[in-house]
Amino acid sequence: TVLFPIASKFPLLDIINNSTDVAPMATAWTHHSEYGMMYSAYAIPISSCFDFIQAIDTSTYNHAISTLLVRYVSAQENTTCLTFAPTNSCVVDVYDLSTQPNIEKFHEYLESLEHSFQGMSHWGKYYAGDIQRQVNLSKCYKEFQLKQQKLDPNNKFLNNYATYLLSLIHI
Repeated sequence: TVLFPIASKFPLLDIINNSTDVAPMATAWTHHSEYGMMYSAYAIPISSCFDFIQAIDTSTYNHAISTLLVRYVSAQENTTCLTFAPTNSCVVDVYDLSTQPNIEKFHEYLESLEHSFQGMSHWGKYYAGDIQRQVNLSKCYKEFQLKQQKLDPNNKFLNNYATYLLSLIHI
């Protein structure tokens, strides 16, 4: 089904509205994944990890349902410059139910906190704020755009979000 998604249908259950509609497998990734969950990941330089976690304001944003996982990631120096952990980092993964009140504001708050500690958000995870800052920090973004245009001149492999990301810096 991964290689030939059009040949299969997969029942996508949405636990929020209790829908049991069958949708083509190819459209499974056109909405936020995790069936009602919001998942963010922030790479914070290891020297600032403890301070970042201590700075999270639990009095204003008291999300008892939120789950934070902290893990160590070595610098990803031999990957593309679009990596989100260019230095030794702690990665703070944040899982939330999308139905929590003010959850977008909580994630915007975490992103502003991540910015103040010179961190980076994961490109493929939930991002609530303006991603232009992250684009500006990626030194090879224009090079990445040129490579994408060369390999996919008809934009066959772009979804709406990838198209938006590639439009943030004009070549």
